[in-house]
Amino acid sequence: MAAQLRTGAKLIVLAGVIGGTYLWLLAYQQQLTFAPTIAHHRTPAAVGLAFEKIEVVAGDGVTLRGWFVPAATNNAPVALYLPDTTGNIADRLGRARLLHDCGLGVVLVDYRGFGDSAGLPRLAGLRQDALAAYFVARDKAGGNARRLFFYGEGFGAVVAVDLAARTDCAGLIFEGAYPSLAAKLADAQPRIPWPWLIGHEWDATRRLPDLRVPVLALHSADDEQVALAHGRRLYAAAGGARELVEIQGRHADAVLRSREQVAPRLTEFVARAGRN
Repeated sequence: MAAQLRTGAKLIVLAGVIGGTYLWLLAYQQQLTFAPTIAHHRTPAAVGLAFEKIEVVAGDGVTLRGWFVPAATNNAPVALYLPDTTGNIADRLGRARLLHDCGLGVVLVDYRGFGDSAGLPRLAGLRQDALAAYFVARDKAGGNARRLFFYGEGFGAVVAVDLAARTDCAGLIFEGAYPSLAAKLADAQPRIPWPWLIGHEWDATRRLPDLRVPVLALHSADDEQVALAHGRRLYAAAGGARELVEIQGRHADAVLRSREQVAPRLTEFVARAGRN
């Protein structure tokens, strides 16, 4: 009887250790996934763009804030910018300028816990935040999803694919993209078996093949944060028309440094996808 009690006690301790370790890993995953900065150090006016402030409430009541940069012409396509889960939208104004110069309106909304948005960052909230931003962007596109593009940067590409699986859009544009959350986490901490811990819930390569929307992937061979192999893997999973443009420069500014290469390809992609 005493031996059985000792065995039971050991099992309880072991279960506690395993459970505690699992909870620690989930908290660590959250830390590796999100690196927000609070408040905006500049607005689109800093890059010569007119803008409107946006305030929208997500499905669970969290207030999100951002900007809408209107296109130079009426009835133009609109890009919903889904950023990586670092910094905030004030860090993406150069890209907003590029998209505007390519003829698009741009909607940028901070995820919860980023910039001026309320709440705390969490994976479950990303879906609600992206959907709330989608409704704003669709409205700015005149209610016509065929004029709406999702621009996903870094892990934002995974968010874009998840959103496209639940809504409609004319096309997907990826920049320096991860193929999955597990890939992002493994880059930061490769010794942990992330796929076993988190499963395939945030794996864009499993959802993208079923989406028959055109894809334009922009990725730098010099990207020091998101390896080109990640972008190629996501690109290869596309089930519709697809195009990969390999550019140059570091992760933070490759698209801007390669502007002369990127702008015509992006403009052509939007025009072609909008006609289909």
